Parts: sequence; structure tokens; C-alpha cells
Amino acid sequence: MKRLGNFVLTIKMVRVGRAFEMKAGVQSSKSSNEFRSRQNDWWHACRELVRMISVHLHDQYMRKLAI
Repeated sequence: MKRLGNFVLTIKMVRVGRAFEMKAGVQSSKSSNEFRSRQNDWWHACRELVRMISVHLHDQYMRKLAI
């Protein structure tokens, strides 16, 4: 908890036609971002969303170390 600060993750999944859309809101003490993934399979949408969030958090952590 100390590394992330006040961290809040909100994930929503909606079916749009034949596709699944997942949206994630990431809020921390430093920034607030939103991510979106739309795929034909919920598993692929979830996987893509997790990759986007993990890259964002890793980048944020590395920037913190550089300062």
C-alpha cells in the first residue's frame, strides 16, 4: 500500500452486440487514468485490460524511482 498510495481500481464489463467491452478506472495519489478494451471474447478483453493496467502501474513506479 505504501508504494501505490491511495489506489482505487474500478472494472466494468458490458456486452455490446457480439463483443465484450471492459473499462477500468485506475486512481492513485499521483494520477487518474481510464483504460478500455473491446474483444469478441471476454477472456481476451480481460487479458488485454490487465496488460494495459500493469504496464501503466510499472511505468508509474519506474518514474517514481527516477526522481
